[in-house]
Amino acid sequence: MPPPVSRKEAEKEFGANIPETAWKEICDAFRRYGRRLDALAGTRVNENRNDTKGWRRRKSDAQGGIEAALKALNRIDLNFLSEAETNASLKRSGGRESYDALSRLGDAQDNINFLGWLVQQAEPIEREIPSAAESRMALAGDVFAALEPFGANLSNGWAIGQKPPSHADLTGFEQLAELLEIHQGDTPAATSKWLREAMARER
Repeated sequence: MPPPVSRKEAEKEFGANIPETAWKEICDAFRRYGRRLDALAGTRVNENRNDTKGWRRRKSDAQGGIEAALKALNRIDLNFLSEAETNASLKRSGGRESYDALSRLGDAQDNINFLGWLVQQAEPIEREIPSAAESRMALAGDVFAALEPFGANLSNGWAIGQKPPSHADLTGFEQLAELLEIHQGDTPAATSKWLREAMARER
Protein backbone atom coordinates (compact mmCIF):
# COMPACT_ATOMS: atom_id res chain seq x y z
CA MET A 1 0.00 0.00 0.00
CA PRO A 2 1.82 3.15 -1.18
CA PRO A 3 0.96 6.67 0.02
CA PRO A 4 -2.04 8.04 -1.93
CA VAL A 5 -0.10 11.08 -3.11
CA SER A 6 3.35 11.80 -4.53
CA ARG A 7 6.26 13.18 -2.52
CA LYS A 8 5.94 16.51 -4.36
CA GLU A 9 2.24 16.78 -3.47
CA ALA A 10 3.04 15.88 0.14
CA GLU A 11 5.75 18.57 0.34
CA LYS A 12 3.32 21.20 -0.94
CA GLU A 13 0.75 20.36 1.74
CA PHE A 14 3.35 19.94 4.48
CA GLY A 15 4.86 23.29 3.59
CA ALA A 16 8.45 22.09 3.72
CA ASN A 17 10.91 19.86 1.94
CA ILE A 18 10.59 16.13 2.71
CA PRO A 19 13.98 14.45 2.29
CA GLU A 20 14.15 11.21 0.36
CA THR A 21 15.04 9.28 3.52
CA ALA A 22 11.96 10.60 5.31
CA TRP A 23 9.74 9.81 2.33
CA LYS A 24 11.10 6.27 2.30
CA GLU A 25 10.14 5.95 5.99
CA ILE A 26 6.64 7.18 5.14
CA CYS A 27 6.35 4.62 2.31
CA ASP A 28 7.53 1.90 4.70
CA ALA A 29 4.93 3.05 7.22
CA PHE A 30 2.18 2.68 4.61
CA ARG A 31 3.43 -0.80 3.72
CA ARG A 32 3.26 -1.83 7.38
CA TYR A 33 -0.22 -0.34 7.58
CA GLY A 34 -1.30 -2.37 4.53
CA ARG A 35 0.08 -5.57 6.07
CA ARG A 36 -1.84 -4.90 9.29
CA LEU A 37 -5.06 -4.46 7.33
CA ASP A 38 -4.35 -7.67 5.40
CA ALA A 39 -3.87 -9.52 8.69
CA LEU A 40 -7.12 -8.07 9.97
CA ALA A 41 -8.92 -9.49 6.91
CA GLY A 42 -7.55 -12.97 7.59
CA THR A 43 -8.82 -15.72 9.85
CA ARG A 44 -9.81 -14.70 13.36
CA VAL A 45 -9.04 -17.04 16.23
CA ASN A 46 -12.39 -17.84 17.78
CA GLU A 47 -14.86 -20.70 18.18
CA ASN A 48 -17.91 -18.85 16.89
CA ARG A 49 -19.48 -20.93 14.08
CA ASN A 50 -21.43 -17.88 12.90
CA ASP A 51 -18.30 -15.79 12.29
CA THR A 52 -17.43 -16.38 8.63
CA LYS A 53 -13.86 -15.20 9.34
CA GLY A 54 -13.54 -17.31 12.50
CA TRP A 55 -11.12 -20.24 12.63
CA ARG A 56 -13.72 -22.84 13.59
CA ARG A 57 -16.12 -21.81 10.82
CA ARG A 58 -13.45 -21.69 8.10
CA LYS A 59 -11.93 -25.00 9.18
CA SER A 60 -15.37 -26.63 9.22
CA ASP A 61 -16.16 -25.24 5.75
CA ALA A 62 -12.84 -26.53 4.38
CA GLN A 63 -13.40 -29.97 5.88
CA GLY A 64 -16.91 -30.09 4.44
CA GLY A 65 -15.66 -29.19 0.97
CA ILE A 66 -12.91 -31.83 1.11
CA GLU A 67 -15.30 -34.54 2.31
CA ALA A 68 -17.79 -33.65 -0.43
CA ALA A 69 -15.05 -33.82 -3.10
CA LEU A 70 -13.86 -37.21 -1.85
CA LYS A 71 -17.40 -38.62 -1.78
CA ALA A 72 -17.96 -37.39 -5.33
CA LEU A 73 -14.81 -39.11 -6.57
CA ASN A 74 -15.69 -42.32 -4.73
CA ARG A 75 -19.02 -42.43 -6.59
CA ILE A 76 -17.30 -42.76 -9.97
CA ASP A 77 -17.92 -46.15 -11.58
CA LEU A 78 -14.45 -47.57 -12.30
CA ASN A 79 -15.69 -49.85 -15.08
CA PHE A 80 -17.38 -46.93 -16.81
CA LEU A 81 -14.22 -44.84 -16.41
CA SER A 82 -12.24 -47.58 -18.20
CA GLU A 83 -14.83 -47.68 -20.98
CA ALA A 84 -14.71 -43.89 -21.31
CA GLU A 85 -10.93 -44.02 -21.58
CA THR A 86 -11.12 -46.65 -24.35
CA ASN A 87 -13.76 -44.69 -26.28
CA ALA A 88 -11.81 -41.44 -26.01
CA SER A 89 -8.58 -43.04 -27.20
CA LEU A 90 -10.26 -44.71 -30.18
CA LYS A 91 -12.04 -41.51 -31.19
CA ARG A 92 -8.88 -39.48 -31.01
CA SER A 93 -6.38 -41.67 -32.84
CA GLY A 94 -8.24 -44.74 -34.07
CA GLY A 95 -6.10 -46.87 -31.78
CA ARG A 96 -5.92 -47.69 -28.13
CA GLU A 97 -4.01 -45.12 -26.07
CA SER A 98 -3.57 -45.17 -22.32
CA TYR A 99 -4.55 -42.06 -20.41
CA ASP A 100 -4.00 -43.74 -17.02
CA ALA A 101 -7.51 -42.76 -16.01
CA LEU A 102 -7.67 -45.11 -12.99
CA SER A 103 -4.23 -43.97 -11.86
CA ARG A 104 -5.22 -40.31 -12.21
CA LEU A 105 -8.36 -40.94 -10.15
CA GLY A 106 -6.26 -42.61 -7.47
CA ASP A 107 -3.86 -39.65 -7.45
CA ALA A 108 -6.77 -37.23 -7.08
CA GLN A 109 -8.13 -39.21 -4.14
CA ASP A 110 -4.68 -39.30 -2.53
CA ASN A 111 -4.30 -35.54 -2.95
CA ILE A 112 -7.69 -34.81 -1.46
CA ASN A 113 -7.01 -37.18 1.44
CA PHE A 114 -3.77 -35.29 2.06
CA LEU A 115 -5.64 -31.96 2.10
CA GLY A 116 -8.10 -33.47 4.58
CA TRP A 117 -5.22 -34.50 6.85
CA LEU A 118 -3.62 -31.07 6.51
CA VAL A 119 -6.79 -29.21 7.51
CA GLN A 120 -7.47 -31.64 10.35
CA GLN A 121 -3.99 -31.09 11.80
CA ALA A 122 -4.07 -27.32 11.49
CA GLU A 123 -4.42 -25.30 14.68
CA PRO A 124 -4.76 -21.52 14.96
CA ILE A 125 -1.74 -19.45 15.93
CA GLU A 126 -2.57 -16.97 18.66
CA ARG A 127 -1.53 -13.46 17.68
CA GLU A 128 -2.71 -9.98 18.45
CA ILE A 129 -3.97 -8.11 15.41
CA PRO A 130 -4.62 -4.38 15.84
CA SER A 131 -7.99 -3.02 14.82
CA ALA A 132 -8.32 -0.75 11.78
CA ALA A 133 -8.51 2.29 14.09
CA GLU A 134 -5.41 1.21 16.01
CA SER A 135 -3.58 0.61 12.73
CA ARG A 136 -4.38 4.13 11.53
CA MET A 137 -3.10 5.57 14.81
CA ALA A 138 0.13 3.59 14.38
CA LEU A 139 0.42 4.93 10.82
CA ALA A 140 -0.05 8.48 12.07
CA GLY A 141 2.67 7.93 14.67
CA ASP A 142 5.08 6.49 12.12
CA VAL A 143 4.55 9.37 9.67
CA PHE A 144 4.92 11.94 12.43
CA ALA A 145 8.16 10.31 13.60
CA ALA A 146 9.52 10.46 10.04
CA LEU A 147 8.70 14.17 9.71
CA GLU A 148 9.29 15.47 13.23
CA PRO A 149 12.98 16.24 12.54
CA PHE A 150 11.82 18.39 9.61
CA GLY A 151 9.27 20.50 11.43
CA ALA A 152 6.20 18.32 11.95
CA ASN A 153 4.14 19.50 14.92
CA LEU A 154 0.61 19.50 16.28
CA SER A 155 -1.82 22.30 17.07
CA ASN A 156 -2.26 23.44 20.61
CA GLY A 157 -5.57 21.92 21.65
CA TRP A 158 -6.54 24.85 23.85
CA ALA A 159 -5.61 27.52 21.30
CA ILE A 160 -7.33 25.84 18.35
CA GLY A 161 -10.46 25.39 20.41
CA GLN A 162 -10.93 29.14 21.01
CA LYS A 163 -12.57 29.59 17.61
CA PRO A 164 -13.89 27.35 14.87
CA PRO A 165 -10.66 26.66 12.95
CA SER A 166 -10.37 26.42 9.19
CA HIS A 167 -8.18 23.98 7.29
CA ALA A 168 -5.56 26.73 7.02
CA ASP A 169 -5.33 26.88 10.83
CA LEU A 170 -4.01 23.31 10.99
CA THR A 171 -0.29 22.66 11.11
CA GLY A 172 1.46 21.42 7.98
CA PHE A 173 1.58 17.91 9.41
CA GLU A 174 -2.14 17.95 10.25
CA GLN A 175 -2.98 19.12 6.73
CA LEU A 176 -0.73 16.41 5.32
CA ALA A 177 -2.40 13.75 7.49
CA GLU A 178 -5.69 14.63 5.80
CA LEU A 179 -4.12 14.57 2.34
CA LEU A 180 -2.56 11.16 3.07
CA GLU A 181 -6.02 9.97 4.19
CA ILE A 182 -4.67 8.96 7.59
CA HIS A 183 -7.59 10.77 9.15
CA GLN A 184 -10.14 13.16 7.74
CA GLY A 185 -12.29 14.56 10.51
CA ASP A 186 -15.69 16.12 10.02
CA THR A 187 -14.07 19.45 10.91
CA PRO A 188 -10.46 20.70 11.08
CA ALA A 189 -10.77 20.72 14.89
CA ALA A 190 -11.82 17.04 14.83
CA THR A 191 -8.79 16.16 12.69
CA SER A 192 -6.47 18.00 15.06
CA LYS A 193 -8.02 16.36 18.13
CA TRP A 194 -7.75 12.86 16.64
CA LEU A 195 -4.10 13.37 15.74
CA ARG A 196 -3.23 14.68 19.22
CA GLU A 197 -4.90 11.60 20.74
CA ALA A 198 -3.11 9.30 18.28
CA MET A 199 0.28 10.82 19.09
CA ALA A 200 -0.39 10.59 22.83
CA ARG A 201 -1.27 6.92 22.42
CA GLU A 202 1.70 6.05 20.23
CA ARG A 203 4.27 7.71 22.50
